[in-house]
This record gives sequence, structure tokens and C-alpha cells, in this order.
Amino acid sequence: MANKNFNLTVNETDIKPILATLLQNFVSRQMQSLELCATKINESLESDNSEGIYSALREFLSGYEIISQEVLNMSVLIEEIKDSTAKTEILEDLPDLEKDSLGVGGGSE
Repeated sequence: MANKNFNLTVNETDIKPILATLLQNFVSRQMQSLELCATKINESLESDNSEGIYSALREFLSGYEIISQEVLNMSVLIEEIKDSTAKTEILEDLPDLEKDSLGVGGGSE
């Protein structure tokens, strides 16, 4: 796998689409690699080739090193994704707020 290392300045709104494309390509590459290894294993099983099975399994396992490195490479962008979950609490006691005249519902009277 060939990697390129470079500095790139991008608009903040472009980070998520760039990361989405990288992740989609990453998953696609891994699926192709997994399918190829599965094919090699099946072919080796059909031909009673134990060395072919071992070879395909070694190739499969070495793929995890590549996966780890790719995830590490993308972590810079992943860290830039801001947590968009709400930091507020849901108000469950709306009737109490209305009763206490906190301006919820009908406003303060």
C-alpha cells in the first residue's frame, strides 16, 4: 500500500466529507482484500493445498497491520469531528416550571 504524507489546509466544513470519502474507500479496500483472501482459502481447500491455506491466512492476518496503520493515518481527521450531541438536559418537569411561573408554557403572569 502506497501512502502519501502532506499538509493540506481545508475549510472546516470540508473535513467531514473528506473523512467520509476516506472511510468509504478504506472499507471498500478492506472488503476487496477480504474477498480475495476468502477466494484463495476456498481454492486451496478445494485442491487440498494446505500451504495455500496457510499462505492465504498469513495474507489475511497481515491485512490487520495495514488496517491499523490506515486507521491511525485517518485519526487526525477523525479527531477534528466535533461532538454534535446536545449538552443540555431534557426538562421532564414542565408542569412544575409552569406552576413556578418560570415563563414556560403561558408565560409569567
